[in-house]
Amino acid sequence: MNLTLNSTSNCLRLGINTWMPHIFILKHTKPYVMVGSMVEIMKIITDKLDVCWEWILANDLKFGIELPNKTWSGLIGQLTRNEIDVTAAPLTMSDSRSKVIDFSVPLYIDVQAIAHKAPGLESDILGFIKPYSYLSSRHSEQQCLVSLYVDLLSSTKYV
Repeated sequence: MNLTLNSTSNCLRLGINTWMPHIFILKHTKPYVMVGSMVEIMKIITDKLDVCWEWILANDLKFGIELPNKTWSGLIGQLTRNEIDVTAAPLTMSDSRSKVIDFSVPLYIDVQAIAHKAPGLESDILGFIKPYSYLSSRHSEQQCLVSLYVDLLSSTKYV
């Protein structure tokens, strides 16, 4: 397999950032020391491609956002400026990112949710009045009228 590298050292430049528990950077100065599942996956990929590799830390320790001047920060910026060849970081696929970088098939899919405190029971001195609010009493009045109308129709004898 042929692989075109953008660096002058002919080694694959792997952009990284801490992503617990998949990448944990133990030493933030060269030579970087990292542990985690994505570190092992990238070692397997580079071994299979039979290429040398070097870790390059995200220059601003960010994954990347689009700036007002239409450039990118973080690892995405480093990819667009050819400072790194590939990243092993969790980048969310979005339309704006897809316009400037290519994504592989996902290696990891995460589900995110918003959490909040569950409501609890609390005392309310006026709680017994709440079933008789304007809307519920209005709804009850309409139900009574419909019932009365149906009763009237059913009691009327058509000749």
